[in-house]
Amino acid sequence: MPARSRRITRIGIALLACGSPLGSFAAQPLEAGKQAPSTGETLGGGERGTWGPVITWGLPFRPQVPIHAVLTPVRNLLTGRASGRVFTFGYYGVPDHYLWNPATGQFQALENIYPTVMLRECGFATPPSDANLFCSGHSVLPDGRVFITGGNLDAQDLDCPDMPADRGAGHNHGHGSYAFAGARFAHVFDPLKLGTASEWVRTSDMRDGRWYPCNTALGDGRVLVTSGLGECSFCETAARNMPVTYTNEDLEIYTPQVGGLGTWQVVGTRDIPLYPFMWLMPTGQIFYGGPGADSSIYNVPPLNGSWNFLAWSGYPYRGGGSFVGVPGQPFKIMVIGGGCCGPNSTNTVEMIDLAQANPQWQSMNPLAIGREYADATILPDKTIFVSGGRRNTWDNVIGDAVFRAEMYDPQATTPGGPVWQNAGNAARPRMYHSTALLLPDGSVWTGGGTAEGPHDNQASAEIYRPDYVTAVRPVISSLPLKVGYDQFFTVSSPNAASIRSVVLVRPGSSTHGLNMEQRLVELAFTAAPGGLNVRAPLNGNYAPPGYYMLFIVDSNRVPSVSQMVKLRAVQCPDCPADMNCDGFVTVGDIGGFVAAITNPASYAATFPDCDIANADMNGDGVVSVGDISGFVQELLGL
Repeated sequence: MPARSRRITRIGIALLACGSPLGSFAAQPLEAGKQAPSTGETLGGGERGTWGPVITWGLPFRPQVPIHAVLTPVRNLLTGRASGRVFTFGYYGVPDHYLWNPATGQFQALENIYPTVMLRECGFATPPSDANLFCSGHSVLPDGRVFITGGNLDAQDLDCPDMPADRGAGHNHGHGSYAFAGARFAHVFDPLKLGTASEWVRTSDMRDGRWYPCNTALGDGRVLVTSGLGECSFCETAARNMPVTYTNEDLEIYTPQVGGLGTWQVVGTRDIPLYPFMWLMPTGQIFYGGPGADSSIYNVPPLNGSWNFLAWSGYPYRGGGSFVGVPGQPFKIMVIGGGCCGPNSTNTVEMIDLAQANPQWQSMNPLAIGREYADATILPDKTIFVSGGRRNTWDNVIGDAVFRAEMYDPQATTPGGPVWQNAGNAARPRMYHSTALLLPDGSVWTGGGTAEGPHDNQASAEIYRPDYVTAVRPVISSLPLKVGYDQFFTVSSPNAASIRSVVLVRPGSSTHGLNMEQRLVELAFTAAPGGLNVRAPLNGNYAPPGYYMLFIVDSNRVPSVSQMVKLRAVQCPDCPADMNCDGFVTVGDIGGFVAAITNPASYAATFPDCDIANADMNGDGVVSVGDISGFVQELLGL
């Protein structure tokens, strides 16, 4: 391993240890008994919605604590339309991964890639390919596959032979010779290839391990990966045998490949806290907004790769805080809650407007209840829903759970910004390792949460339904499967005359209070016969390529149920089976593929910017009828 300057991070703080298809099973409600809300919280329903029943998460005999959750687009091969499924994975020591259909309540158990015992000696042996995806980074690639970086290198550290081998009850004490270290592995989960050898693919490795990293989708389909604990831990002294682990300072960019493993490029180095707050700006730059107090702009390549200091936050360090782009305002960022200084989490909220000449953090009206490791979820009516978390930053016990959810409406006008409204109480504690996602119907799925007690881990989920879910809602009759940037497209609706807003919401990717993917983009539109003439985002810096939920919202701020649309990736001159270079593999490529085989000159004349080698599906260097089978399989997503 290259010798590089790295900061050493002691993992003596709160234990970071995070955790063949079996058919489909429906979610089951749990018993009616509820945990009592924390002292001082308001009981009963909230002002803006209601909570549904608690459901077990996973198969009846194999429940899971969903600490990683991604709203995954799953494409129907007959219609081409994608729908959102909740994909959960990664609880420590539990091999189960699930795909849940919110429309039917059905679970599908996925392939197990949890490792066998791994032994290693740092710097001398590369661990095997299996990985524990616990505390990894994740995002959705432009083609809908879930991209997962790092995780826990669950390996016995041979550099610490004097430490007891027993990891202790519940892995809470006596972690023995097991390292707090990150895996360099990266994996891709493809929901179109369930039950095949390609359901999970280990892509190209990163240069070093990452545990608690962040994935940030870029405007051209690449992914910037930052932070995380590195691959090796070391014994501080023979007497204490305290494992210490450095932070991976690599700024690393992954370029996905259709039909390939993708490539990595290290573009710089910077010491960044774990699970950092990173935001793609419309300028193509990356804003770093925490959890540290120092905020900076990164000129991500192909810009010059420099960092520019921007501003200091008014709060010293928001460990376990929430971070969200203000819906429909791509230059405004909010940070919410967290903790650093003493046992109590903070209720402070700050906002920064990156469009200003000299952006500075501004204090906003605070939460009613301070909380750490809460989840902030964007709703299609442009409100922000904050759920879960804990009051105490030093312990993780049930008594410190925050049950009350709160709602923030950026469009309200009050001194200091909108006041947070009561959104009712959840039934179960959603603290450390809890997650939340916006669902296609506009409701919010919340799940997971762990605590110190042996029976306090939450293998369950709840759904919060804002008031608009039960209102008379506008309807989307039809819209295209995919659209290109800065293009106009038609959304058909019988309610077109009452529509006041059209928004795209990127599917969420949530863990540890951090949602690495969500953003709401407001679209310009005009009336059209039978619907709306809508203009797509200007480019990928406003909305990175991939799948989005499209909602239409009426004059009463009631959104429709969404339909998914795919924003076109940049043209791809070297993508297998993409014969017209539109960034997709569809029936529109059939004509080009036939021409490439039968009349190469005609193909070159018709598609002058494309590469005829895209038709070489079997990799033999020749475009011929021998490539037909591979083309058909790629077209069908097999």
